[in-house]
Amino acid sequence: LLLVAAGLLGRSFVRLLHVDPGYDAAGVLLARIHLQPGQNDVDGRISQSILDRVRAVPGVGHAGIGNMAPFAPMSAVMMLMLRGESAESINARARSYVVTLEYLEALSLRLREGRVFEARDVAAGVRPVIINEEFARIHFNDGRPVLGRRFTSSLWGDATIEIVGVVAD
Repeated sequence: LLLVAAGLLGRSFVRLLHVDPGYDAAGVLLARIHLQPGQNDVDGRISQSILDRVRAVPGVGHAGIGNMAPFAPMSAVMMLMLRGESAESINARARSYVVTLEYLEALSLRLREGRVFEARDVAAGVRPVIINEEFARIHFNDGRPVLGRRFTSSLWGDATIEIVGVVAD
């Protein structure tokens, strides 16, 4: 019995090694940065300074900052009550990542539809959101296009959010 269990565990582990994580980790360096107690980066100056220095390193193609890394031991799961422009409304639970502009390119996330974040998004009145295929499949399976859907959510102070892209799971 122990031998059979060990064989099944080994086979499951080998299969797990071949699961597509949805991004390309080759050539990616992950660094954790902890701000000192009482220090915050609300205006983004610290993040921008770090990104500028990292981009200046020879061989760096893209650099991005996010509040979490894929498959990290901790993650932020948020409950969303999204109210659409029409009668549409969605109650959803999702992992949430807040990222800088080049985060998706740095991880080589595969964009399935739409676009990545752009510099013009920073000053726009609408918050852009990129979702994954599974979120789109679960919450937007009504046959209408996913891109361009707008919602408001109390999580962002009733700011308008718009789906601008869909990435692979």
